[in-house]
Amino acid sequence: MTRTSAHVIWVVGLLVAGPAPATDAGNSPDIVVQGTGSVSAAPDRIQFQTGAVTVEPTAARALSENSDVLRRLRATLADFGVPDENVQTQQLTLSAEYDRKQRPNEQRTIVGYRVTHVLQIELRELEAVGALLDALVREGASVLQSIRFSVAEPDVLLDRARRAAVADARRKAELLAEEAGVELGPVLEIREGAGRPIEPLPRSFAAEATAVPVAPGERTYTATVTVRYAIGRAP
Repeated sequence: MTRTSAHVIWVVGLLVAGPAPATDAGNSPDIVVQGTGSVSAAPDRIQFQTGAVTVEPTAARALSENSDVLRRLRATLADFGVPDENVQTQQLTLSAEYDRKQRPNEQRTIVGYRVTHVLQIELRELEAVGALLDALVREGASVLQSIRFSVAEPDVLLDRARRAAVADARRKAELLAEEAGVELGPVLEIREGAGRPIEPLPRSFAAEATAVPVAPGERTYTATVTVRYAIGRAP
């Protein structure tokens, strides 16, 4: 669900002058206004990373234990309807663990091996996120990080914000022209500022009581335009 709003941000210059030569458009009387439009929408997808870290006396055992956990995690993702193309290995490392009690001048002694396997996940069913995270932890996940909500089609929302910004600028120009007793003419120039997404505001969604609470919030896309209108004397 989205909502559109137009914010009042006044950056206005009003110049009323007498007739100017047709060849000198830069001296033509004009009104300059800035319009701002915003569109807010709930995110419709989530990306996060999950996986496992295992430490065992031998590299083979550490890798075997880690692989067992990852198989359970992949099965859990499949049970929640996450397609294989939305699951990608982000990190897979094997490193030695050394005795931290040794003195600096002593030869380092390997006491075990650490395997880290991290998966990058994308999910569209946001209502299932809390339950999925809870299930992954129950199956042995020891990595849960980089949770990020997003919108699948941000350009659609930004275009709606642009339309709202242009309408906001037109409304301001009409008001100024009416109050100044002049006639609003055609657009002479229009420039767009940098549209930007605003980070989500907290908004919880329904989930089972035992599930991990997750708040996707909302994303707000804002567009700003500066429009210069010609003006003439009111009839």
